[in-house]
Amino acid sequence: MASVLQLGRNDVDRRNFIRASSGYALSALGLPDMDSITRRTTTVSPRAVRVGRGEVAAVRHMVKALGDSASELGGGHARHLAVRYLTQDVAPWLEGRFTEATGGELFAATSQLVHLAGWMAQDEGDTPELRGLAQGYYAHSFRLAAEAGDAELSATALRGLAVQCVDLGYRAEAVQLGEACVEYGRHLDNPLAVAYYEATLANAAAQDDVRHMATKHLAMSETAIGRPTVAGSDSWAAHYSPGRWAHESCMILSRLGDLDAAEEHLHLALDIHGLDRPPRHRPRRPRRRPPTPRRHRRRHGHLARLPRLRRRHPFGQRPGRTAGHARTPAPVQRGSRGSATS
Repeated sequence: MASVLQLGRNDVDRRNFIRASSGYALSALGLPDMDSITRRTTTVSPRAVRVGRGEVAAVRHMVKALGDSASELGGGHARHLAVRYLTQDVAPWLEGRFTEATGGELFAATSQLVHLAGWMAQDEGDTPELRGLAQGYYAHSFRLAAEAGDAELSATALRGLAVQCVDLGYRAEAVQLGEACVEYGRHLDNPLAVAYYEATLANAAAQDDVRHMATKHLAMSETAIGRPTVAGSDSWAAHYSPGRWAHESCMILSRLGDLDAAEEHLHLALDIHGLDRPPRHRPRRPRRRPPTPRRHRRRHGHLARLPRLRRRHPFGQRPGRTAGHARTPAPVQRGSRGSATS
């Protein structure tokens, strides 16, 4: 807990910057202290501030508000607001008096805030300092989530590290982090999250040229994305729509050399989302058009195409193109903007 607060203070003061390194191995992340919350409840000073559900709700509300701002205006727009909120407002609560149940919720909410700070740093730019900050925030987000016993937040933090590894070319480490991410999320009752993490491992394996692993986990992500989901979820994977899955699958299949299947998935992504993204600020219409059968099929009928795609292009059974038609896999794209949540 103290180390993440120190990281935030250094970020605000713009000093003691760390650089992203190859220290992405799980052993380098530091083992979570699974008894930290319990120990905190018994050793805290009686004069410490009292923390309850209201403070936890405040952190969650700020994560949503800052996250919405960052998604509209870019990670650099509000990163220092997020970090100052962590170091000035949340810090006294982390050092305060709370029950074990409230402590778990507080650590989980703080994990989300720290993860958001990491995503903001990664989205802001591709400098060594920003990459180092993102790495540090993701690692601390994982520890806070693991100590809170939140499997989904733990997996999401590991996913952020795995994606950053791919961007920086640490492919073996990306596979290891992707495997840990999948292991944390294996038993979640959230198909979108499972698909999100399985696709992360599939992409890392494809970048590391481990074809059998990539095809296996891409198929598992397809199975998960086709399951019904609960509307209105506040999960970090809630944005991972079938269209995003189809686009990511296209890139993975292209990396594996299966260009026909990649083209099919690209067309599916375009059919769902269209060629261009809508403008971020759109004037409100006086009223919505009534749903027509054609619009309903366009918005809700895309999942029915997944079984047909799989029959035509079963993952792991279709070889790449012959040597005369093979395309050299694209190099790893370093520092792609917004990759932490894409």
